[in-house]
Amino acid sequence: MDQQFAETLKEKTGVECIWDNGALIAKFKIPAEEVSKLENEYFNEIKHHVRIKGFRKGKVPKAIVKKMLGGLGYYAEALKDRIEELVDDFMKKGYIFPYTYSAKEFVVQEGKDAIIKIEFKFPPKVEIKKWEGIEVEVPKFEVKEEDVNKELKFLRERYATLEEVDRPIEDGDFVTVNWEREMPDLPEGEGRYVKEENVVVKMNDLIEPIKKNLLGKKKGDEFEFDFVYPEDIQDERVKGKRAKIKGKVIMVRAKKHPDLDDEFAKKVDPKVGSLEELKEKIRERLVKRLNEKREEIIDRQLEDKLIEENAADIEIPEEMWRKKAALMVEDYAYTLQYMYNIPAEEILRRKGEELIENYKEQAIREAKLELVLDALANMLGIEVTDDEVRAELENVAKAINKRKEEVLEEYEGKYRFELVRQRLRRKKAFDAVKEKVIIKEKEESESEKPAEAGEMEVNQ
Repeated sequence: MDQQFAETLKEKTGVECIWDNGALIAKFKIPAEEVSKLENEYFNEIKHHVRIKGFRKGKVPKAIVKKMLGGLGYYAEALKDRIEELVDDFMKKGYIFPYTYSAKEFVVQEGKDAIIKIEFKFPPKVEIKKWEGIEVEVPKFEVKEEDVNKELKFLRERYATLEEVDRPIEDGDFVTVNWEREMPDLPEGEGRYVKEENVVVKMNDLIEPIKKNLLGKKKGDEFEFDFVYPEDIQDERVKGKRAKIKGKVIMVRAKKHPDLDDEFAKKVDPKVGSLEELKEKIRERLVKRLNEKREEIIDRQLEDKLIEENAADIEIPEEMWRKKAALMVEDYAYTLQYMYNIPAEEILRRKGEELIENYKEQAIREAKLELVLDALANMLGIEVTDDEVRAELENVAKAINKRKEEVLEEYEGKYRFELVRQRLRRKKAFDAVKEKVIIKEKEESESEKPAEAGEMEVNQ
């Protein structure tokens, strides 16, 4: 990029541009009449919120408000939306993708045009060296009978019921007890004495000292025993503390697993008519899951090798990767808020900077990959039509459950429409690489196997 690039942008956008010290400087102008109109609208909006001793609400003179807010600060707020519109239109018409931009100069005087100079910084240029015939290694995945049986075992466990049994307690049983616990080493009021009735305990979940004293007991049996809580227990309050438990067994229940037959298959999935059909459906879904895993491995290796071959030595500016990392951290914070009800703003306030540093490598990797794909899309002359962008926005509308007209209105004619186009160009460039990939199969390792049984929905 150089002054020729700046001249070309001027022809495209009508905005005066110069290339200065590795950045583009664009000079925007807002006519004096428009400045006056926007400034009056801003003053009328804020005057009722300004409080100055000696003046009634809404009656503070404009000159005093300007002075209080600072002349340039006042006009910057008044013209902010218009400046954003000018910048958005400039980037859209110029079809440019700076990683950041900021005001370099802001000159405004009463009765005169406002002059705003914006500095745009661009990522480093990537030269494509290799994109065809990239080799990747993929595990040789295969669905075996034992994989189908694992899924069936999980389904039997999922559909098991609890039934009362008249026998001694065994490991795995669910036992209802009335019991009381006394811990002489704890202070009064801190759990020293606890009494509970009709408590259901799962034998597999009990610590060993309690489990071994309940095993073999039957319904109606009473029990009393002393023990010491183990040192590896998570509850710090009771670790290594003495305890006495006494109580009575009220009920013993065991899991009853359904027979593996046609009726069970129909219960799991009403769309199948037999166990064999259920097995075949499980097998199909396992194959689908393996293929998805295979594609993930191919994509990841392709991305890494594209970066290695074409952008290994590219230096990503700190401001660029930090901006990307900040977006990743924000997504992470809002995910935690959704999952655990932890306020995202609190996470960002307390851990934001630390998390940004943690995401540094991932942000740099993503930035390099995008630069490679942009360069490849340019080299291959890849284009994305307006209709393709609109089709993608319709998919977005479905995903977020909004009317497509509403989403299209938010994007159409704006710079963000071009950002979607850019993303689709990158996808097309990556698809072009994938068409030329050379895939070598290797024996599947334990670490590369897909998730264990039980994570697949059958009845879909």
